[in-house]
Amino acid sequence: MGSEGLHDRLRIVVRVVPVALLMVLVVYSLMILHNLDIPIFIATGASMNPTIKAGDVLILDKPDILLIDEGDIIAYRGNNGIVIHRVIEVRGDTLITKGDNNESADAPVHKENYIGRVVYIIPRIGIPFIILSNPLLLSILLIGIVLASLFIYYDRKERRLDSNSR
Repeated sequence: MGSEGLHDRLRIVVRVVPVALLMVLVVYSLMILHNLDIPIFIATGASMNPTIKAGDVLILDKPDILLIDEGDIIAYRGNNGIVIHRVIEVRGDTLITKGDNNESADAPVHKENYIGRVVYIIPRIGIPFIILSNPLLLSILLIGIVLASLFIYYDRKERRLDSNSR
């Protein structure tokens, strides 16, 4: 790859990342402003691969737990935070779940821990939030953007000097 191709790719990254972040923030802000009570989560783990991947945005509704069927993907409060897994068995108002990528079932989910059912998956749009929530990745991203911006700036300056000297 020549410097021309690298220059073009860096320019695209420097422009696309802020626009993607802005789009996600605008949508989220509009939802907050309009008091939409739609639970939205960003997948962070691999337990639901390949159905749900890290960075996918999940939109939930909240039907009564008695309306949940086997095969539905639900969110619930687990021991280590929010868990998004598939229902493999319904026992009255208790659900048995398992991640698609896991070997064994989870502990039973009771009504008080049930949050909602996944109704829509927006692939990979939540990746910027995952990056922003990790200080190390955020630092690397910011340093990369600064270096790419400096590279583009000095490359343009050098091209102008070369064209003026001819």
